Amino acid sequence: MQCASAIRNWLMLSRFLRTNDRFKPYLRVRFFFCRRWTDASDYFAFFFDNGGMAKRKKKSSVLLTVITWVLVAVIAVCAVILYRGFMGSQESKSETAHIESVINKNAYNTGGYSNVDWQAVCKQLKAENPDFVAYLQFDSGIISQPVVQGETNDTYLRTSFYKKPSETGAVFLDSNMFLDDTNFVIYGHNVYYDHASFFAPLTTFEDQSVYDQNSTLKLYTDTFVRSYVITDVYEVTRSEYETEEYQSKYTYQKRIFSDEADYNDWVNYACAKNTITPSDTLSYGDNTMTLQVCKPYHHDTRIIVVCKETSEYFWGNQSDQNTPDAGTSNASCDVNEGC
Repeated sequence: MQCASAIRNWLMLSRFLRTNDRFKPYLRVRFFFCRRWTDASDYFAFFFDNGGMAKRKKKSSVLLTVITWVLVAVIAVCAVILYRGFMGSQESKSETAHIESVINKNAYNTGGYSNVDWQAVCKQLKAENPDFVAYLQFDSGIISQPVVQGETNDTYLRTSFYKKPSETGAVFLDSNMFLDDTNFVIYGHNVYYDHASFFAPLTTFEDQSVYDQNSTLKLYTDTFVRSYVITDVYEVTRSEYETEEYQSKYTYQKRIFSDEADYNDWVNYACAKNTITPSDTLSYGDNTMTLQVCKPYHHDTRIIVVCKETSEYFWGNQSDQNTPDAGTSNASCDVNEGC
């Protein structure tokens, strides 16, 4: 009852104040807890300044308009990104389907890739794109991609195998390297919306069980085929990559090695950071192929996968041509403490 009486008295006081000009200056007094939700200011004049509220209402209207347009812009940008991703995915699937048709056409049976004339496949893909250099195929089938090489490393960063604009780009060999280098690097995108595309599966290889099921792979060209086994999977951050010591001794982009000690430093660094227990290790004289992909949600981190060449076969030869051993000194994990 006391509350109802107080409210009734406030209403009467507000009417009295609004009808007497001499009290109008006092109407500019407002309490911090007062907010205008409706037209109640006609009755609660003591708590509200109509002029001030009008100004604030105008400011609120402007702010609301700005927020609305910002939200519209954000939604539009997101829509464009999703559309480009969708169209890129469709284009990528179309090209993948064509490449698979080339492989199936040269297969002895359509049940799998085990009996494929890879030399014929490579020759046809090279005819379709002269930048084609090899075909990368994991024995498990988790990754199966043609490899190109552009004039620069930007050439195929956002360009598909058939040279069409593409957010997913293509799998490409470093523009400054050759397949005959002691170590060469192949790059591929981590496709965030399709975990089976390009090099996205490599982001799971730090899991030992995934590695165990996908540790062997082959590299096909129109003249030879090489077999590889993964020996190291580790991460490199941008801050680490940019240091002088890393660039001079440990970079995964190192093509050749000055001597055995130089090679051992490179191998031991990879061993120290290895996230897996490999089925094989590196020794001085081994040739390697390194695969690189971005780590999901860590744009400044790269996942590095080092692959040891285990055999090389030239088309037309009667037997495998094993890679000659250039030395006997072991630079594998057992020579690095804590690996």
